[in-house]
Amino acid sequence: MRSSEAMRAWTPNRSEELSKKVNETLLPSISKLPGFKGYFMIDAGNAVMTSIGLFDNATQADESTRIAANWVRDEQLESLLP
Repeated sequence: MRSSEAMRAWTPNRSEELSKKVNETLLPSISKLPGFKGYFMIDAGNAVMTSIGLFDNATQADESTRIAANWVRDEQLESLLP
């Protein structure tokens, strides 16, 4: 099995709010995608959060990136991206 990941970086000053939104609205969407293996949010320090989604292949990871981009737009979170 080959694993692919989709990585995102965030620069929130409201990391708890972002984590809650991710868990309540983004994660349910991407966890239903074929090949989904896991999702992790990491506090990288200095008000930077990184997220990693694990999938069986790059096509599946790319689809999660598309969904996440739409989610960022729908939730009006563009200001939290670097």
